Amino acid sequence: LLLIMCVAVLYIYLPHLPLALSSKYTKIDYLNNYLTTYFGYFSVILFLTGLFSLVPFIHKKLLKEVVNGILVFIVFSGSLLTDYINDSMLTGLRGPYNRQLCIDTFIETDEFKQLPSKTKLYSPNLYSKNYSTGGYSNQFKWEYYTEPKTGKDVSFLRHKQQLLKAMEKGSTQNFYLKYDYDYKSFDQFMVLAPLSQKSAISNSSDVFLADSMTCFYYSDNKEFTISFGLNDDNLPPYFYSVNGKEFETYEPYVYFTCRQVDFKKNFVPVKIVAKNIDVPSVFVNPMRSHTDSKINLR
Repeated sequence: LLLIMCVAVLYIYLPHLPLALSSKYTKIDYLNNYLTTYFGYFSVILFLTGLFSLVPFIHKKLLKEVVNGILVFIVFSGSLLTDYINDSMLTGLRGPYNRQLCIDTFIETDEFKQLPSKTKLYSPNLYSKNYSTGGYSNQFKWEYYTEPKTGKDVSFLRHKQQLLKAMEKGSTQNFYLKYDYDYKSFDQFMVLAPLSQKSAISNSSDVFLADSMTCFYYSDNKEFTISFGLNDDNLPPYFYSVNGKEFETYEPYVYFTCRQVDFKKNFVPVKIVAKNIDVPSVFVNPMRSHTDSKINLR
């Protein structure tokens, strides 16, 4: 029995050594804690079976009960911890999965299809990573995914330096694509805004302004609030329109409630026109808010 347990301990580690010594697992940082093969689990089960099999050979009743209690606690704690880790990993993977579903829906919209060729979409949050995806976000480019599906030459820029370089080369089709999501509910929110000439973008400045934008909310919530700031030095009132409906406000901050009329649709575009919209300030609140401005989405 002891020999079987010793062999089991060896086989917990030995199957991992050939792969662990390969260049893939020694040079890539985020693979430091990666399990190379699941064969080691069978050896763990064999070792624990042998460990429990030794308990009947303990003749002292009190010692036997103590050892039994310790073994049960170890197995219970290990099972509970494994379940927690698996649930955390699943939660982490659902985020990128829902992001891809959101992109699949976005590239089918008329707003995306109408984008000119060579359009640059500055969208740093679209490349956000978590503990489940690790460094894969650094290697991925969204245009490699969208161009074969749509045939459109549209670039998704991750870094501001890429946008500045494109502007230096004379690119005029520059958009800010804001992406955000709720970590708990996995609601997705996107804003597509053509950057205006009043934007102040440099190594030391991040002022992204637009005179129009289209918002998309990928969610099952049928009522939500959209808000954004206005970078306008003029005196109030400030005027804006939502899906063609005119409004005015005396504060440089706008918020209004949207209500889905067709419950089968969850990606209805919300088209907003206003002067000097501060695009990074656009925010969606899934909670019902009391606002004077209300829009029915059809």
